[in-house]
Parts: sequence; C-alpha cells; structure tokens
Amino acid sequence: MSETAIATALKLEAARYRNASSAIPAGVLKQTGGEPLSASELADLAAAFNAARATNQTAALNEYLSYTETATTPDKMLLIDSAEFQAMEMARLCNVPPYLVGVSVGSYSYQSSNESRADLWTFGARAYADCIAATLSQNNVLPNGTYVEFDVEGYLMGDYSENNDMAQPYREEVNL
Repeated sequence: MSETAIATALKLEAARYRNASSAIPAGVLKQTGGEPLSASELADLAAAFNAARATNQTAALNEYLSYTETATTPDKMLLIDSAEFQAMEMARLCNVPPYLVGVSVGSYSYQSSNESRADLWTFGARAYADCIAATLSQNNVLPNGTYVEFDVEGYLMGDYSENNDMAQPYREEVNL
C-alpha cells in the first residue's frame, strides 16, 4: 500500500503547486457565440489565455468569450485537508507519530523536545539504524566478533555541540 500512498502524495503536491502558482482562480473559459471551435482550438485558446494571464494583470475577451470563476476558496485550491490526510498517511507508512511531522492530532498532551527526539528515534529511525548496524556487523563485512552500534545518547540528550562530553569518548575510541 505504500506505493499507492507515495504516488498519491506526489500527485497531491503537484496539484497544490499548480494551484498555488496560478495567477487567477480556477475557472471556465466559455465560448458564448460565433462559429463553434474544435477541441484543439479550445485547448489552444485556454493555453493562450493562461499564458497571457501569467504575465498580465488584465484579461481581454471578445463578445464571443466569457470567463467564469469557480466557487473555490484558497483552502480548497491548496487542498489543505487532503494534504493533511496524506501527511498522516506518510507518518503511518514511516511508523512515526503524526505530531512529529507537523500533522494536527487534535487534543494531545504536551510533548517536550526531549520526548519528541526519543519518539523520532524509537518510531522513525531505530528500525533503519538497527538494520544498518546488523548488516555492518556481519562477518562478511567486519572481522569476526566485531560489531557496529549507533551511539545515540548525544542526540537523545539534545547535545549537538562538537565539544560535548558525550562526543569526546567516542572520538578517542575511533582514534584508537
């Protein structure tokens, strides 16, 4: 199901970008008189209208054309509800709590940054890190009896400075 969810998220983001970059609201350009235009002529007319509106603030139509805006609001054009749903789907797919990816989850108890970091490690990154460590620890990668382990204490404590006390022993181990 992840392939479908990812494809949907990508298409949704493309639609949001298209709607956000439009200079005018979505609408219908309609021929009201004259000789009927073919499908390709109508498509060319619509493309020329969009191109002209992208560079000009004023549109000019003759008596045989009318433009009617659709009754969409910005929240509908930017597909806000759909985007939030897809973000929730991506969080589910990655096994990450929705609040860590900025999705509103309604009334949720207060979460500190330390708790958020621990949740991100536990729910999001640990499975991948454990797989990488196990793969690198195999005898065909490293000498027999050698293993790889991620040191995440500094991350979980929120101490990212180069001169922190947690990073120093690790650097000494690597240098040995």
